[in-house]
Amino acid sequence: MLQEDPKHIAALERLADVYAHEGNAQLPTIIDRLRGIDPQNLKALYHFATILFYQERFDEAIQVVKRILQHEPNNMRARIQFNMSASTQTESAAAW
Repeated sequence: MLQEDPKHIAALERLADVYAHEGNAQLPTIIDRLRGIDPQNLKALYHFATILFYQERFDEAIQVVKRILQHEPNNMRARIQFNMSASTQTESAAAW
């Protein structure tokens, strides 16, 4: 599908899910492509927030998750990500 249409959002979203599940190092590249096509793509934003979380960029992860929750207030994955980022950020600050 992507060979025919490199900007096929649904195919890129599926690929992002697979790459995230596999821990594939190409995930950031796919997320960048998705965000380039649709900066408000919620699936891309969620994966981007997860990447930021694992890079210990908690403030940025929280801001991205807030954008998701503005569009989907009941998104449980985003709420969990928000809580994890916020609590980890607090723990990191307390360690200093």
